[in-house]
Amino acid sequence: MVPSHRNRLEGQHVKLSGLCEKDAATIADWRSDTRFLELWNTDPLVDRIDTSVAAWIRALSADKSQLVFGVRVRETSELVGIADLSEIEWPNRVASLGLGIGNPAHWGRGWGTETLRILVDYAFTDLNLYRLQLTVLADNDRAIRLYERIGFQHEGTFREFRERDGGRFDMLLYGLLLPEWQN
Repeated sequence: MVPSHRNRLEGQHVKLSGLCEKDAATIADWRSDTRFLELWNTDPLVDRIDTSVAAWIRALSADKSQLVFGVRVRETSELVGIADLSEIEWPNRVASLGLGIGNPAHWGRGWGTETLRILVDYAFTDLNLYRLQLTVLADNDRAIRLYERIGFQHEGTFREFRERDGGRFDMLLYGLLLPEWQN
């Protein structure tokens, strides 16, 4: 029997690929939208210029502790998000996972769900990782529902981790183990 040669980084609607310098302007646009930034990380809400994003993209290939992918619409190759495996500890087979769909106009289409399934399968099947983990702000209900639907388990809480709008917000830790994914 001839093995299947499907692209394992491609789903029905999205595909994962490397980033290139021409993607810097799109990513810089996302990073100027506070709706995206508040969900993406806990950094101060500061606009990043194209040149700093381009330098970040150039530096990615040298860092063996992370793999960063562009999330693209399969039919058009339009960049709609970023997904990554970072802080990879190869001896322990552990990585942190990140996912962001950049433009709010693309939210709610199921692309994040499809991307997460592709990335988790790639991490466990192709990279032979055993554990994936992620953090998410406790008020990001859509992301939490997605992670739990995929199988991630709530493992802990960083209490009052982030300060924003005069309040403090928890950061949640989620994890997924290879045997849980295989079931």
